[in-house]
Amino acid sequence: MKKRILFQKNKQKEFLEESIATHDINWKEFSEKLDINLNTLSKTYRFETSKLPEKIFIKICKLINKKPESVLKAYNGKVTNEVINHRTVFGERRKRMRKVNILFKEKNIKLKVDSIVLSKLDKKKNIRLPLSF
Repeated sequence: MKKRILFQKNKQKEFLEESIATHDINWKEFSEKLDINLNTLSKTYRFETSKLPEKIFIKICKLINKKPESVLKAYNGKVTNEVINHRTVFGERRKRMRKVNILFKEKNIKLKVDSIVLSKLDKKKNIRLPLSF
């Protein structure tokens, strides 16, 4: 299971902002050094919508030349197991996929729609399927 850093309220934000201040760089440059999305860093982690992953925390510690243990002590943080509830790790598993090309061997494909069972919501919306494709 992946690990996350649990800070007290506003301490994660403080840690990130002080880390940026020590390097005298902006959020974009900081995200590039950490190799993470700018919005994930500047919004999700900065405003504590999601806990900081341990891997990123360690990268930041290396950038600011501090031991992770001393940083955890200074900011009252601790390492915890990843919890998936509400928005704790919302969007963290999203990946960019490469374009997929699907080639069909037969040009005249016939799809049967008679075996499709509509949900209550589809029926309520009065969804109608063509008799055949």
